[in-house]
Amino acid sequence: RSAGQMMRETIWSIKNEQITTEDLFLKASEYCEKIKIGLSQEIQITFSNQSIQLSPSQALSSFRIIQESIQNAIKHAACSNINIAIYNNTISIKDNGHGFSLDEHSSGNGISNMQERARENDMELRITSDTNGTEITLYLSESVND
Repeated sequence: RSAGQMMRETIWSIKNEQITTEDLFLKASEYCEKIKIGLSQEIQITFSNQSIQLSPSQALSSFRIIQESIQNAIKHAACSNINIAIYNNTISIKDNGHGFSLDEHSSGNGISNMQERARENDMELRITSDTNGTEITLYLSESVND
């Protein structure tokens, strides 16, 4: 990704005091449309029509976690499908790849960065992986204006 693209994504997240999960869905859908050109993997994204409010920081961190999860699936999973679902207070990114051992994942920063982004925004990140694929689930906490 270019620095300009990252800047546009950051500006998207801070231009409003509140961002809904529907806004996040639209941004993630736009991202998926851009990256799936030339990919062998099928990427599907769904939204439940039940939106919650996120702070700009929660929205940007959630978007970055979605991006990292997709890139990991493309790069490491040998998968044919990536499914992203945004519903209620949950984001699920699931692939049908070969999975990996959570205890033996590479020394890269991707998973630890995702965990840190979630932790910094009072969100919970769970990762499950086996020979049928990997699922990354992010539990969001609704942002409330004081």
